[in-house]
Amino acid sequence: MQDIMRKDAGTYGDAQRLEQLGWLMFLKILSDREQELILLRPDYKSPLPKALKWDQWAANEEGITGDALLAFVNDTLLPRLKSLPVAGGDKLPVLIRSTFADANNYMKNGTLLRQVVNKINGIDFNASEDRHLFGDIYEKLLRDLQAAGNAGEFYTPRAVTEFIVQQIDPRLGETVLDPACGTGGFLTCAIEHLHSQAARVVTISIGLAVLDPGAEGDFEALFQEADQALYRAKAAGRNQVAGPDAPAPASHEGETA
Repeated sequence: MQDIMRKDAGTYGDAQRLEQLGWLMFLKILSDREQELILLRPDYKSPLPKALKWDQWAANEEGITGDALLAFVNDTLLPRLKSLPVAGGDKLPVLIRSTFADANNYMKNGTLLRQVVNKINGIDFNASEDRHLFGDIYEKLLRDLQAAGNAGEFYTPRAVTEFIVQQIDPRLGETVLDPACGTGGFLTCAIEHLHSQAARVVTISIGLAVLDPGAEGDFEALFQEADQALYRAKAAGRNQVAGPDAPAPASHEGETA
């Protein structure tokens, strides 16, 4: 994908390519997640208008391309996602809107953009192997940022995070703290590790992921709430996966980020 994007005059640096891939991947992940939720929750209703859904404009490899694709992304997709209605108690529209608040389409060539979209279409984020592939892709981008002298982050290879989590073997009701969380790799592996233990729903509160083996409900709600919780926790600088008896996070008012 990066090789394709390097041909585009707009994505001239790793930082631009990373941001571009970030929001494209977000929409593909959301699309795959919604396919799963529709099967598990018959009453599920997507917060996205039909025209903005990935499967409407991106999934067809022979779909819109060139100037038509650029016009759609620049004039319709991004502006409408930035102003997505957030009324009601559903937190997913809030997550989507905040994700796209500063999103930009740097690519100037709609044909190359279609090629990138088609590559992303080849990833199934409902498949464990493909999710790990995405982790490898992201870590490769971080390495490129560091090599280029840009503001990259130190990363831990996925195999290492999985091994460490397996050795620690967190259990439902325990607290897992990652005080140096960057991309959430350890927390994500910890949540996946708990899947095999969870017989019932995992509920998530803002900033704290509360692993409650005794609650009843839809276990798949984890995925929507975990995205929001990790995003908010990262912003607050207190990424944790906490048990139901864990204390509330300390106030950060007045601190400098």
